Amino acid sequence: MSSASTWNSTSTAMLLLGIVTGVTAPMVIAVPNQTSFIDIQGHWAKPFIEGLAAENLVNGYANGTFKPDQAVT
Repeated sequence: MSSASTWNSTSTAMLLLGIVTGVTAPMVIAVPNQTSFIDIQGHWAKPFIEGLAAENLVNGYANGTFKPDQAVT
C-alpha cells in the first residue's frame, strides 16, 4: 500500500470519527451527581456512602438507589 493511499485511509477514518463523535455527543445524558440515596436510610454505611458520593468516588443508580447490600463486581 502506498503512503498516499495510507494517508487517505487515515484521513477518512479520522473524518468519520469526528462526524460520529459530533453526532452522538449531544445524545449523551449526564446524570446529576447524587449524594443521598433512597435505600440507605438506617444502613450502617450511610455516612460513608454519602461521603464517597460527595467526592464523586461512588455512584448510585439512575432510579435514586445505591443498593448498599448488593455485591460489588
